[in-house]
Amino acid sequence: SPTSGVSLRKKDAAVTSRIGLTYDLTKQVSAYTMYGQSFLPVLFSFDQNGNILDPETGEIYEAGLTTEWLDGRLGINTAVYRIDREHIPTQVPVPPGETPYSISSGLQRSEGAELEVNGEPLRGWKLSMAFNVLNSDYKDPNDPLYGAKPGGMANWQYSMFTSYELQ
Repeated sequence: SPTSGVSLRKKDAAVTSRIGLTYDLTKQVSAYTMYGQSFLPVLFSFDQNGNILDPETGEIYEAGLTTEWLDGRLGINTAVYRIDREHIPTQVPVPPGETPYSISSGLQRSEGAELEVNGEPLRGWKLSMAFNVLNSDYKDPNDPLYGAKPGGMANWQYSMFTSYELQ
């Protein structure tokens, strides 16, 4: 209620940007770089006093190479990137019976590299494989999560997808 100082409504707004540059090195190879910002209002995360947390913000930096071979039947792409995110709602562990609440984290940085191969080995058979390595942790020394790894973050990922379209 307004008399208790708790805010159940909050208006957040921001202008974000994204810019990229691509340069064709050869007919088959292109280099690119990209910078972007993110802004995500928080809807259902509250601090210990019941106030809505600040919005999550972020920046991404990415650079890579994209290639195409065999008349478009084989593509190999590689990239390096850094993602900085702040104010991520993080639930605080509380004893049973106490009201759960969250805090806004400090800087969370993820740095990684990825390799993706897409192709059509036979007519109608499409194959895609990707490998990603990632290092993520909290960087703000004033953050209670400083040095910790974000939950649910894998150090590496591998994926594969295949499909066949009857000819």
